Formats: sequence, C-alpha cells, structure tokens
Amino acid sequence: MLKDGKAEPEITLNYNGKTLQKDVDYIVEYMDNTEAGTATVAVMGKNNFVGVYTAEFEITEPTPKNTGDANGDGIIDSNDYAMIKSFAMCYSNLTAEQMEFADYNKDGIVDAFDAIAIDLIVNKIKKP
Repeated sequence: MLKDGKAEPEITLNYNGKTLQKDVDYIVEYMDNTEAGTATVAVMGKNNFVGVYTAEFEITEPTPKNTGDANGDGIIDSNDYAMIKSFAMCYSNLTAEQMEFADYNKDGIVDAFDAIAIDLIVNKIKKP
C-alpha cells in the first residue's frame, strides 16, 4: 500500500544475532515504488558489510471502501461526516478518491445532502 505517494516496506537486517543499523551498516534504495505493481528494493552494505541484495515486492491497489467512508479508515463515522460537511461548506478540499466515496447519494456532487446522509448513519437513525 502507498503512503505519502511511495511504498517503502520496513527493512530489518540481522547478523550473528545482532540487528544492523540502517544508514550505519547498510543503506536502502527503492525503485519503481510510486504506483501499484512490482517495485524493487536494493540493500547495500556499508562500512564492515559489503554486497548488494535486491528484491521485488508488490504494491497493491487500495481495497475498495464503503460509500460514505471519505477518509478511508474502513468505518463510516463522525470523522467522515466532518470531512464531507467541511467540503460541502467550501472550507476544505478532497482528493478524487475521497470525492468518490464522499458522494453518498451517487448524484455526482458532494454536498450537504451527502453530509446529512452520513450524519443520519453516524447517529444510528439510518442504516448504511
């Protein structure tokens, strides 16, 4: 999954039972890690450690979210309501993906009607 536009999985290296330190014992470089698909990580030894190891990893598309889940955390809650309301009142912006899921009534517009629908769900007056 992408975070801040890049996928950079955590790398941990051990040698003789000791955890090596990134940027002291080795450096890491990522390639092709900004979109879904196959990316590459290269780990290069430093100081007492020599050699280069490369590996591929997969970046997957985000899992589909529920309509109304504007922030993408997997639940429809007051945070989604606040995001949609703020956008509808022209106080903030949403990404294209957030817009897609914020448009609860699927009329192509994110507006107060979507915010009201989410408010009703959050307050358990209406089922999603």
